[in-house]
Amino acid sequence: MNIKRIERFFVGILLMNAVADSYAIQFETISAGESFNKRTEGDSATLYTITGNCVLDGDVTLAPGSMLKFQGGSITGSGSITAERLIVDAMPYKIFGDSVAISGFGNDEVSAHWWGATGDGVTDDSFAVNRALQCAGTSWVVLENMTYRIDSTILLDKRGQRLRCHGIMTYSGNGAAVDLRNSYLELDINELRHSQCWEFSQHDTFVGSGVRFSWNVYNANVDVNKICFFERGLDLSPVLTNDATYSGIQYCKISWQYIVSRYGIYMDMVSGVGDKLTGNRIWINENQFNGGRLLCDYAIYSTEVDARYNDVVGLINGNVFNCIGIEGEGEIKTTAITLHNAWHNKFNDIRLSEGYVPVGNQWIILSKCGYNDFSFKSQIPFSSVSAVNCSHNKIDAAICDDGLGYYTEFDRMYILNGNPKYNPLNDSTGVDGGTFKLVTRDYVPSSEINRIYLGATEESPVGNKSLTIGFNELFYLHDYNGDEKQIVMTDKCFITVNDNSILNIIVENSLAHSWLKLELFCNVSSGSSIVIVNSDNTTITITESGTYRVRPVGPSTIGLFKMTDTKSEFVDAK
Repeated sequence: MNIKRIERFFVGILLMNAVADSYAIQFETISAGESFNKRTEGDSATLYTITGNCVLDGDVTLAPGSMLKFQGGSITGSGSITAERLIVDAMPYKIFGDSVAISGFGNDEVSAHWWGATGDGVTDDSFAVNRALQCAGTSWVVLENMTYRIDSTILLDKRGQRLRCHGIMTYSGNGAAVDLRNSYLELDINELRHSQCWEFSQHDTFVGSGVRFSWNVYNANVDVNKICFFERGLDLSPVLTNDATYSGIQYCKISWQYIVSRYGIYMDMVSGVGDKLTGNRIWINENQFNGGRLLCDYAIYSTEVDARYNDVVGLINGNVFNCIGIEGEGEIKTTAITLHNAWHNKFNDIRLSEGYVPVGNQWIILSKCGYNDFSFKSQIPFSSVSAVNCSHNKIDAAICDDGLGYYTEFDRMYILNGNPKYNPLNDSTGVDGGTFKLVTRDYVPSSEINRIYLGATEESPVGNKSLTIGFNELFYLHDYNGDEKQIVMTDKCFITVNDNSILNIIVENSLAHSWLKLELFCNVSSGSSIVIVNSDNTTITITESGTYRVRPVGPSTIGLFKMTDTKSEFVDAK
């Protein structure tokens, strides 16, 4: 028994004495072998002291305010004990038989050990925990700072149920370790683990869910310090039951410190619908996710479903994701954030560049999403954001710092929603060479965002041209729509210089302290060149086609490396 519980115990004794003095509470002692039923007659609140193992035979209703004080004894047999504001005082050991039901608790906390939980890490404690939850009402069901083996799902399906674990819960099944199926639930767990895997390298064999939200879950408060080695850490999968026309997860507050799973936050808008593809609604709306780190293959992920406001199948709307660090261990195989049909969600202070190395260069994937705002505490490659059939999504804040050279008015990236179009870098009537940047509708920003042509091409049929441009202008496009700035940035630029033409790129005030791996894809014909001019007027000249990576080597100076499949070769200044 911890210090706080000892304090509450003595306070309870004082209150019991006060009640006894004020209301002439009755006292009964029930010894080993006695029948609990025969010693519980009368209408007055009674303090029952149980000194041995007694037997319950049938249902008993005690007077309001009655108390059960266990001094080494227990109640076995079968039946129910009911009382309004029933107080139970016992050490954490099994005091109720498996077939004894209790209702009407007045305790703030009840121990799962009262129904047989052991916390030895070997015995299956799932029955005891579930039995405690069934009996506790809205009192906290408490697990000590021990290890509890859970072979079956812990189910919170009654309004206002509460579960707190000071130690570790280890789950061995393929379903959910903890399943939430009602409103105003509270969950406070120190650590939740799957017993099948014990390290991230086994992520391909992860199974089960740590905490699952299903059916209608409203106003739940969930705080789990660690969730480790599940297929899905936080699993939000609303399910339509046979007689329901809607099911949703809404107004919940979810916090964690550390999640190691294949999927960190998993939002399933498909499986719960079954064959009901029209006229029925499921949603995940207006919830708060407060991080916490996510060390996952998929950190934040939603399944793909065709959803609309009318004739709704599923919708993710109005959720807030706060202060989440998305990290990786070794080589991450998939994406940080994948959203389908997500609208009006906010991602505040997300950190995902440190230790996160996705394969395929896809960090964020959006499909049929709109009006989502992303604010990052770290830099990401702009071309690693894919937006397909999206509208009015915005990424701002720490995409790039002042040292990168983008001026303060260019510190936001808007994913434009419009018809595919060519956007002149400058007024086409005032610039020789026809320099264009291409913005596509279905993939913005992408590797196709910036293309510059100089010389004899279809866009610029006359060769022997010279054009000077600032380095920053290679990597952003800006378009003013009234007072609204629409900015698109990328970490890649595709340049074609033909027919004895020269493209001069001015580096001054452009690249200091950049973390981005900026890349130039250069196609240079014989007799043409790309000249990069540093702040001290030294030049780096590109005369061979290829891929070049730019790295900062000073406040206004760059290093240029030609990339091949096997090596990176520095290009000397001329």
